[in-house]
Amino acid sequence: MRRCLLMITLFVMNCPSAIAQSFGMDNFLWKNRPLLVFAPSADATQDLGRGIAQAEEDFRERDMVLIEIYRDDAAALDGKRLPESTARGLRERYQVAEGEITVILVGKDGGEKLRSRGIPDLEQIFCLIDGMPMRLREMQ
Repeated sequence: MRRCLLMITLFVMNCPSAIAQSFGMDNFLWKNRPLLVFAPSADATQDLGRGIAQAEEDFRERDMVLIEIYRDDAAALDGKRLPESTARGLRERYQVAEGEITVILVGKDGGEKLRSRGIPDLEQIFCLIDGMPMRLREMQ
């Protein structure tokens, strides 16, 4: 019985749609590198979205997940809608004003690794991650 519960728990912990239902940044600790994108609307981040789509393999290889937070309290995790309270909570937690364009990279340890006003170059983000000690160990 314990083994089944453990397997179910592991599945839920690694399934983006399950995370979307019970969202919390702690869900990503030691598993993922969240890239939080705060913007007035999806239109403001189209170039970044296209870049991620083109480099999806590189994005996933680095265990990244995309969290989008928009002005109207809409939020999504890898394209799956999150509760409205999530957007407000993330804005408060990371102290980002509504309507501001800010991108934040969070490491697997839960610490903020990059904060950019505006949309940074995706290659710059990948290079930053690839220089992290944990990522260096992952690549070996």
